[in-house]
Amino acid sequence: MNRTRIARGLLVPLVAVGALLVGSAVPAAASPESVDNVINVIDENLQAGKWSLAGQNIDALEKTIYNELIVRKTPVSMASNPVDVRLAAVLQRLKDLKAEYKALSDALERAQQLSARASKQAIIDIGGELVSKLQLINGGKLAPLAAGNSHNAQVIAGDFANLRSANAAVRYLAGLRDSLIPAIREAQRDRAHLLALKARMDKVVAKYTPKGLVVGAASPTTPATPAPGVNVTGTWSTDWNSMTLSQSGSAVTGTYDHDGGRIEGTFSGNTLTGRWSEAPSYAGPMDAGTITWTFAADGKSFSGTWTYDGGGGGTWVGTRS
Repeated sequence: MNRTRIARGLLVPLVAVGALLVGSAVPAAASPESVDNVINVIDENLQAGKWSLAGQNIDALEKTIYNELIVRKTPVSMASNPVDVRLAAVLQRLKDLKAEYKALSDALERAQQLSARASKQAIIDIGGELVSKLQLINGGKLAPLAAGNSHNAQVIAGDFANLRSANAAVRYLAGLRDSLIPAIREAQRDRAHLLALKARMDKVVAKYTPKGLVVGAASPTTPATPAPGVNVTGTWSTDWNSMTLSQSGSAVTGTYDHDGGRIEGTFSGNTLTGRWSEAPSYAGPMDAGTITWTFAADGKSFSGTWTYDGGGGGTWVGTRS
């Protein structure tokens, strides 16, 4: 099948998939690779932000699954749901951008509180604190603050060394912070499109899973390894800024600096499962979700994941401060 022709126009007169897109009868025979091909096209259009075409691709996918699974009695599997994969990436980017915006806003507020004759060191200190916060975002990677914005933590550190006054620091920080707004709005629009497409994709998966559709591969469960004596009470440096945890038996509660974050969970062995929540609503789908963290036997570090209630998520790691 010519995948390029599908990607360009979608409604092309292909025997296996093109006829499905225009609502014609199910064709007699589709190639075994047709589901994979449509999945690849969906992914390409998602990456390009072609939301309408991706939606039409999902319609084509449903009909192709029907043809192979029901008509031809051929096993059908999907390595992953491309909408979920893309949504997770967009949600992570949006969370990173919001964290960067807050770090810059905090630094701007500090700079605004300085007197016009503040010392050079006071200005540099604000820059140093800002760089430390930015280095914790996105797993400590010194990535650009936004697409098309060349500033990163290392560049900002150098820029602050050259600022001559508090007023200059205010102008510099305000410009950096405001440069994030277009990227944040774009990520929010992408999120809205992807959530709508996710609902359509989930409907297809839910419809055909009972009939034999397999999505992903089942992961064998491994019993949690007991970690006697582990107590996580204390202060932690994490992906989402400083965090303070308090443990009582197997129950853990805590707070972290990003958006007034809160943590609550329960230990099983050395694995903590629970929930995170943040301002303003402290509720799903976008201000709360789940956590699964595995702590080292010495209780000095952890690594794991977080998810939104609305779908998607990322990694979360930390070390004792």
